[in-house]
Amino acid sequence: MGRIIGFGFILVGLLGLLLPILPGWLILLLGFNLFFRKRITLK
Repeated sequence: MGRIIGFGFILVGLLGLLLPILPGWLILLLGFNLFFRKRITLK
């Protein structure tokens, strides 16, 4: 479930980079964090 949400955030982030309405890079970072949450271990 988190992977689908993360993928959505990545798509919205890419659209945000093309259309400078939202901070696209911030949404991209959020999306990658959700997408790879199982691999990333926060200390």
